[in-house]
Amino acid sequence: MKRLKVIHLKEQKDIGDPEKIRRRLRDFLFDCRIDKLSRAAHGKRFSEVSNFVNGDEIARLEHDALLKRVDEERVRLRVEKLFSRRAAASGTLHLKKDEVLRLQSASGDIPAAVAKSEAWADEVAAQLHQESPWLAPATEVLWHSLRRSARLGEPIKVSPLIINGPPGVGKTRLAKRFAELVSVPSVALDASTGSPGFSIVGMERGWSSAQPGRPVEMILESRIANGIVVVDEICKAKSAESNKGTTFSFYDALLSLLEPESARRWECPFFRVSFDMSHLSWIFTSNDVDLVQATVKSRCTVVHVRALTPLELQDFAIRRGRELSLCDASIEAIIVTLIHAGDRLERRISLRDVSRMLARAQDLESRPIFQ
Repeated sequence: MKRLKVIHLKEQKDIGDPEKIRRRLRDFLFDCRIDKLSRAAHGKRFSEVSNFVNGDEIARLEHDALLKRVDEERVRLRVEKLFSRRAAASGTLHLKKDEVLRLQSASGDIPAAVAKSEAWADEVAAQLHQESPWLAPATEVLWHSLRRSARLGEPIKVSPLIINGPPGVGKTRLAKRFAELVSVPSVALDASTGSPGFSIVGMERGWSSAQPGRPVEMILESRIANGIVVVDEICKAKSAESNKGTTFSFYDALLSLLEPESARRWECPFFRVSFDMSHLSWIFTSNDVDLVQATVKSRCTVVHVRALTPLELQDFAIRRGRELSLCDASIEAIIVTLIHAGDRLERRISLRDVSRMLARAQDLESRPIFQ
């Protein structure tokens, strides 16, 4: 793995515990005072005269040099100013202590996954194609991205990709499976639900629901620089307008993260700290790419995938059923259902339907037997 700097915090040396620094300043002030009194009385530093003057004189010097309440207050204010300036220099003065610690945990160079070799990239692509042959156009794009990483020795990154096709064909599953096979974290967002854009960029401080965006949270939790952000239903992205006339758009939130130059110094609205988001991969799914805003679509590679054939649905049910350790009778029942479902339903059977059948069969097999 390579190591990359993602969070742009100014490096600050640890200056220690405030209480220890307060005691050091008090001791220093006391030593300065007693030396000044000793020089005025005997012409020498206190450490030089303490060997020949009597005990009463030493006690008098020590008493006169003791810090008063006003001195203690000056020391306390000096320590507070020192630590506040240190926090201001690092750009984290506005953050809570736990938030600063969270950023500092990933503020150095963090790992970024690199393709092991071009042969390894071929194996990953072959695995994806074997599991979902109907998604071959998308698999090919992912394959070439892996080979590029291996050839150049750069972190794994997929240029912004839109996988367009009918619902329920496994587009999101392909993206998550790819992240799993190449050992990078992933986060899934749904553009058709929730607040427009806030799940991507987060919400700035001052709002009761203020929080960082999901991509930033993924980086902080995984401490991996080149995770994958999967955005479902990009064709159904929403916009909203506040009562003050301010428009919030999912597409506008995306643009600064898709452009490499702006992504390198992207400022998180919640932390108000710059992140290098240029190493993230963005994979979007769509049912109708013509509905995607042109400004976003122009920054993406668009691939079109087809629906599954009945035979491919049956093959998926058999393979997945064996992975779930279902008995042969359960798998056979699902296959029979798939064969006859097309005649009874007025719509096309999708992977979602098959997944529900498999989950139902798994529940039935694990259910206790009544006596």
